[in-house]
Amino acid sequence: MAREEVQTVCDALSRGLLTAQSLGARSIAKLLGRTTGLLYHHWGSLDGFLLEVAHLGWQRLATDLAPKAQGPLADLAEGYLQFAFDHPALYHLMAERRLDWARLRVEGRLSQGASLDMWDAVAARLEHAGSTNPSEDARLLYAGLHGLASLALSGRANVRDIDTTDQEVAVRAARHLVDRLTPSTQET
Repeated sequence: MAREEVQTVCDALSRGLLTAQSLGARSIAKLLGRTTGLLYHHWGSLDGFLLEVAHLGWQRLATDLAPKAQGPLADLAEGYLQFAFDHPALYHLMAERRLDWARLRVEGRLSQGASLDMWDAVAARLEHAGSTNPSEDARLLYAGLHGLASLALSGRANVRDIDTTDQEVAVRAARHLVDRLTPSTQET
């Protein structure tokens, strides 16, 4: 039962029926045709519920990226950005919404999930490409991709390249970032 509500909200975010700004307990409960008590009863808090929706978003991203998993790392980076461009409200929840991280950590809800699996896979790819610090290089890649997604989604990525779309500039920069992080393999 609970999984259905998470799926419904994830789908609504993905299709733009909910926005990043409309993720309050009342809006979600109204969408689900339920009371706000459902969120607190099954997930302990609105943040607990939203974390589950974000986890499902990360699973969807991982599924989208799976066909590119063995290909060039730059293709994975581009796929990450394309997901953000195609699902901006869901991406906002996954990567930008502030949650009560301290509480969720104490509750043990931050130790597993598709986002961590993707992190480990990217770090392993970077290590294989010759990184001497794959975890920190994965952090740099994630920060760079997230920054590029945020800039493109806000219309600020194409500074001094105004004749090129924000999304094209972001993808070009992401590919360049991967080249910089993996110079020995020249993955593009």
